[in-house]
Amino acid sequence: MSFTKAIVEIVRDNGNELTTVEIRDHLRRGYPRYYGTPSHVRNVEKNHYPSIDVAVIAQIDSSTAQSKLLGTDSSVRPKVVYYKGVSMDGDGSAEVIEEPHPANPEIPEGDEEGTARDEGLPDRFTLRWHLCNTYDEAKDFFRIVYLHERDDKPYYIGIARNSFFGGNKRSIGENHASGRYNSGYRHWIEGCLLSRGTRLYIAEIVSGDSDRLAEVENYLIKQINPVANRRRLEVLHDLEIAHTGRIPASLLGR
Repeated sequence: MSFTKAIVEIVRDNGNELTTVEIRDHLRRGYPRYYGTPSHVRNVEKNHYPSIDVAVIAQIDSSTAQSKLLGTDSSVRPKVVYYKGVSMDGDGSAEVIEEPHPANPEIPEGDEEGTARDEGLPDRFTLRWHLCNTYDEAKDFFRIVYLHERDDKPYYIGIARNSFFGGNKRSIGENHASGRYNSGYRHWIEGCLLSRGTRLYIAEIVSGDSDRLAEVENYLIKQINPVANRRRLEVLHDLEIAHTGRIPASLLGR
């Protein structure tokens, strides 16, 4: 197995997206042959990198940049590496879905969002929220933020980056993708939604750059601090987020 294949396996088997720091830690624990290699040691000895950790992350960066199966999101820090798409079919096989995803889309001159950032003003987004009572109500939403609430308190925030929330690989309109939570997760999600006080909300970005979905997710995590979100990424840009639709209780007044 090559270094790049090891990274693909780590990301694919751990929720389809991890930061470069998390990948490094997985390599150290589960793939020790790829951590602290003679090449890493030589680069540190030659003062190319200050430590083995930094040398490993540098190799992760270069490997993911060359991989057709991995994408990166540099809008958050540490950088996030994500698997470009996988559909788990009924026989347990996986099919890669190749979908381009710009890590840093250029903002045209004169664009309102670009102007706001240049002037130090917060970038503006509008989210439309939906309350989903079943897996079927949620599964066809594409490129969204989702929020799991318990007793009107935030429990977990996540995103379906270039995928539907649920279901297996399929096409709906122009969107051809797998589900973030494929059909094998149905019973878990339905079981959670049957618990008293548990709600699932899904939000579409109706105003703002949907390619910055990870920034919106990270900003909301910092804003309302869900108890199950253990990853904390640095917020690089101030955002102004308006909420419409069936707004979750934990976001009312935000």
